[in-house]
Amino acid sequence: MDAPNLQQILDDPTTGMAWFDSLGLSSSDAAHADLRRIAAQGIPIDLLQVVCRQMAGELPKLSDPDMALRNLERFVAASRNPLSLGTLFERDPAALPTLLQIFSTSQYLSDLLARDPEGYDLLRMTEGAPVARDELVRELLAEVEPLSDERDVMATLRRIKHRETMRIAYGDIVRSQALETVTRQISYLADALVEAAIRFAGKKVGEKRGTPLRPDGKPARFVVLALGKLGGCELNYSSDIDLIALYDEDGKTDGPRSVSNAEFYDQMTRKVVKLLGEATDQGSVYRVDMRLRPHGSQGPLINSMRAMLQYYDVSGRTWERQAYVKARPIAGNLELGDELLGHLQPWIYRRYLTLADITGIKSLKRRIERGANAKGFDQRDVKTGHGGIRDIEFVIQFLQLVNGGTLPEVRTGNTLQAIALLEKNKCLTPQERGILDENYRLLRKLEHRLQIMFDLQTHSLPTNRDEMRKLAIRLGYQATPHCSALDAFEADLASKTEDNRKILNFLLHDAFGDDAKTEPEVDLVNDPEPTPERIEAVLGKYAFADVDAAYTNLMALATD
Repeated sequence: MDAPNLQQILDDPTTGMAWFDSLGLSSSDAAHADLRRIAAQGIPIDLLQVVCRQMAGELPKLSDPDMALRNLERFVAASRNPLSLGTLFERDPAALPTLLQIFSTSQYLSDLLARDPEGYDLLRMTEGAPVARDELVRELLAEVEPLSDERDVMATLRRIKHRETMRIAYGDIVRSQALETVTRQISYLADALVEAAIRFAGKKVGEKRGTPLRPDGKPARFVVLALGKLGGCELNYSSDIDLIALYDEDGKTDGPRSVSNAEFYDQMTRKVVKLLGEATDQGSVYRVDMRLRPHGSQGPLINSMRAMLQYYDVSGRTWERQAYVKARPIAGNLELGDELLGHLQPWIYRRYLTLADITGIKSLKRRIERGANAKGFDQRDVKTGHGGIRDIEFVIQFLQLVNGGTLPEVRTGNTLQAIALLEKNKCLTPQERGILDENYRLLRKLEHRLQIMFDLQTHSLPTNRDEMRKLAIRLGYQATPHCSALDAFEADLASKTEDNRKILNFLLHDAFGDDAKTEPEVDLVNDPEPTPERIEAVLGKYAFADVDAAYTNLMALATD
């Protein structure tokens, strides 16, 4: 496009309708307005020609050209020097296409860049390269440790989260890094942010209470364990983090306002949860879930190692053993966490799985399915729908519990690693390994594209057909003469989730028979936090004078 034609389009939108249509833009009026605003920022006509030429080559390939152009206009308007930005686009032919790809894939990332346009320079410098865990921890601590005000720390943690998420997403979206690399980097970032929060919280509580000491006079140790996806080093962009905190021994602090170690670490842990989880004008760092600790939300927030070991020895249930398959020390004294997990290995991975263990696992599966169906998501939920992410993770953890007692080689919290190790040790056939590995990768990438769009903890597919088409393109599906990108994606997803479900049915339902008559009672015993309505539905059919007391007695028998 030469300068006179471009100027004519800027002056009269009707002359550019065909050109806007060729770019895949749905509204020529909106596109014309965006282009005029970009020009009005001080980008001369010769540089605007460069922008238009590059847009013509890039926009038709994107999932949402309108969204990309709209976000480009916002980015240019927010830039400190739009003229220099236009010069960058001319000097570096990859700069604008990369931006447009991001702007078409994630509104959340687009908003971050519009808020801090200079952040794009850092992205181009790092190119989304992975950072080693220890290096990331050191970098974050260097930024947080000099701070003394809680509000400054909260703001810094959130700023770092945004900055590093941009780096990771760049590697994911632009550089097409492997799923393992992306999830590991998201998890390492969480490790570092939790570590920074612990350091600050410990310093602030220690200023008033002193140092917690063990009976032998040595400083007590404290660690945070992660379970779930963070424990498996496979965290999502937008996910809760499941944490358990513990200290090694009881004792007292040595400050003038001395308290027990339990109280010191309780105060410290609550401050950590606030630093990470409290909503500010910059959002929260993470939604922190501490309910997987001993006795759940009814138990103390912090436990000593002795109390932890006693609880799991006496009262630990099958679903807790399954949760601990993914346990990993992430912050604080990591050696203490390794000691605890070392003690728990025989409890987690029993050499022989009893009928009660198998029944407990199947009960947990039914509870997950009831929850998914109650929400009404089912097949549109890539996490809890039949054949979804949770199905794969569930069957892999089941196989690890079954075989981990005699095969320590299969003990890992990472799902993809576990799939490979189970096949290597002949617990999965090569065909099953190939299906589960490939399908899990697709589902997790799909989950990432859903979540990075608006930084929401969502797993539900769009109901709008056009939004589904955009999602398919973001996943890399392309139209062919015989099939649209959307049709190819939907057929692939249906096939893969059906394959997943067949494997799960074989390994769980077909391999072990169920007694349908006792399922409700078994499921109630294995539910860590049943609602009053569920207790009433299961036990109310019996002639108990007090259903709540009957439930208490039933649980006492189950954990005796």
